[in-house]
Amino acid sequence: MNEIYHLAKLIPAKAKKTPDQTAMRFRDYTDATWKGLTWAELEGAENLVAAALLQAGVKKDDKV
Repeated sequence: MNEIYHLAKLIPAKAKKTPDQTAMRFRDYTDATWKGLTWAELEGAENLVAAALLQAGVKKDDKV
């Protein structure tokens, strides 16, 4: 297996293939419950972070 896995490629691929499948779960300590995030929701969050970094002036190869 020589394939390189990168989140920037994995998340959109999984969102396209299985958008409604749970990608991750996290503990919400405000109400002591576990919440789920789908691949589509995770991709949306990834896009928002990427846009914010670009707007802040972060460029390719910058360390953040």
